[in-house]
Amino acid sequence: MQGMNNSTRSWALLAGPTTLLASLTLLLAACSGGSADGKSSPTPAAIPTASVSEAEATPAVERPVVITTGQGDAGPFLVGPTGGSLYVFLRDAPDSSSCAGDCLQAWPPLLATAGGALEAAPALGGAFGSIETTAGSQVTYNNAPLYYFAGDSGPGDTMGHSVGDVWFLARPETTSTSVVSARGSGMEAFLVGPTGMTLYLFANDAAGVSNCSGGCLERWPALTLPDGLDATSVAAASGDLSVIMRDEGSRQVAYDGLPLYYFAGDGRPGDTNGDGVGGVWSLARP
Repeated sequence: MQGMNNSTRSWALLAGPTTLLASLTLLLAACSGGSADGKSSPTPAAIPTASVSEAEATPAVERPVVITTGQGDAGPFLVGPTGGSLYVFLRDAPDSSSCAGDCLQAWPPLLATAGGALEAAPALGGAFGSIETTAGSQVTYNNAPLYYFAGDSGPGDTMGHSVGDVWFLARPETTSTSVVSARGSGMEAFLVGPTGMTLYLFANDAAGVSNCSGGCLERWPALTLPDGLDATSVAAASGDLSVIMRDEGSRQVAYDGLPLYYFAGDGRPGDTNGDGVGGVWSLARP
């Protein structure tokens, strides 16, 4: 974490999720495609209901809380003081939340209040802050507002990851509201997508044209965007971003004109197993 020594750094924040209504039934459409930004989308199945225990309904005691990391099949991710997994929303702008109304019921924000403290170990990396929203003072990480997911029933659950292709786990270091981020620095840096996984280029592609289809796409999934979402990147990824239309109608992100792909052989964020495969696949570099 920037500017931190070996001791834990504290901020004047007290984090906690928005209280959920008993037996609440939530629709993923509340924030995956549209109500947060006015765009419509097909109505998906209802997510699991959640109830509020008597203990959860009791006002929080103002005491230091800690942001930590969890580990699972999806790799490392940030965990809030309740033990719940934390997420970011790609339709948010840096230091700005576009989740409101029903969206906040499905995706309770991690809120901060005066009188408490938020602590994070230096090894976590990144920078915490807060922004004022209609829901209150919301905690941010690398300028990305943080949320819980009402569909997660307990610690370690990551049911909100990749919902609507706009909600993703908050990752240590690379978390942002951008579609394309960078991991590492200098000559060792490479691009990662919103899932936190490594991105690659295909030497047989041409500018604005993907020549990977069929079985190729099963092994090398394209980085695609839902309708209405722009291709954005962090400052460290300084190349030009664009979107190309694939034959099947999906919108694939391109970097300096070349289409971007994941590799099915990578299991966790930070894996680079696809680099050099067949002499035609290489890491996408900033």
